[in-house]
Amino acid sequence: MLWALIFFWILPARGESCPTTLPAWERWRAEVLSDLKTPADLGDGRADLIEACAAEPTLTRLYGSPEFHRAMGPLRQAIQASASLQPKAPNSPVLLDPDTYYAAAGKLADLTALPAPFVDRRFLRALSGGAIAEIQRRWGRAPLVRYQPLFFETDVYVALMRSPLFDRWVHVFAGRMHGISDAILLSIQHRDADGRPLERPLARFAEYTLNPSAGRPLGGRRPATSLNCFQCHRAGAMPLIPTEGSHPISLTRGREVGDLLSDMNAVVEESARALPVGFTLAGLGPPMGPVSAPGRTDAFLDSCARPVTLDGPTRRSLRQAMACTTCHDGSTLGVLNAPLGPHDFPHATRYGIVEGFVRSGAMPPDNDLSPEARGALYRCLMAEYYGGMAGLP
Repeated sequence: MLWALIFFWILPARGESCPTTLPAWERWRAEVLSDLKTPADLGDGRADLIEACAAEPTLTRLYGSPEFHRAMGPLRQAIQASASLQPKAPNSPVLLDPDTYYAAAGKLADLTALPAPFVDRRFLRALSGGAIAEIQRRWGRAPLVRYQPLFFETDVYVALMRSPLFDRWVHVFAGRMHGISDAILLSIQHRDADGRPLERPLARFAEYTLNPSAGRPLGGRRPATSLNCFQCHRAGAMPLIPTEGSHPISLTRGREVGDLLSDMNAVVEESARALPVGFTLAGLGPPMGPVSAPGRTDAFLDSCARPVTLDGPTRRSLRQAMACTTCHDGSTLGVLNAPLGPHDFPHATRYGIVEGFVRSGAMPPDNDLSPEARGALYRCLMAEYYGGMAGLP
């Protein structure tokens, strides 16, 4: 009687009972994934059932089977990683120590400081109003571009401020909060205070308010939300790739937008091996796209690729393109692991970051997949990452 009370106490309050077969668990997984708004939601309690049911003696054999581990293991790891990244989670694998995070002096004092133009009210008014000519005339020396990224629904402004020791990227959403919103700053340190090259670049994040009506001083810094920043920036800065059909604009005086984006992306490549300062990355989910995956069979690919029908050459290209860890191994580039996002999971209603890079053809580099095959590649990556088919069509 006591055991029964304990068992039912650990089950989620939603009153769910434990599925007793692998097909039943797969249906549960598909329902959980279809209900997500962001992968981080896996850690908010909605997926607790799979761990609670692990205590059920009658399910010990099922949980210990290779079939269950292959089908549900990746999702369990993603759930555990996402749960540990919740704001009040104990022993979170991603930790931020504000006391040391922003500590810098001397030549490094401005590492996470908002660059001067972004604390100039005249500049912010021009930025908010989209006054391109005025910005080019008054502040048009540093690289500054307005464009719609692959995975965004609105334009952003991205500025790059370079110095001998570090680079600062400033990212501002356009079209919100009276024309602009708060700024996200990403600092990439390449050298120490004495000018010696670092073994690997160091990345730091900071958030600033640009809207004085938000109740903070103009340009006031607040603690960076590590999860929000880390979900996107696994390896320093991200390439600037406009959405197809959008119209990027150069706000740098005398620079064509195509050349400007090319130069800024060359700087992005310099930070490809950056390590995020203040984060410990142990305990996050499994890497997406291992070089070798026993479950990546022809039958699996044919199923996850639907409605695309794969011929032999396309299937081989698709299998090869799924080996993300060839580059995203944590050394060459940051690992693509849980929590992915935002919006990279089966049944997502909005474009995800991985999806944007894959569907555009930007990733993997130099691939010759058709647009239809790129969609199949993304579906198969999601299906493999979360285990099984995850209810994909």
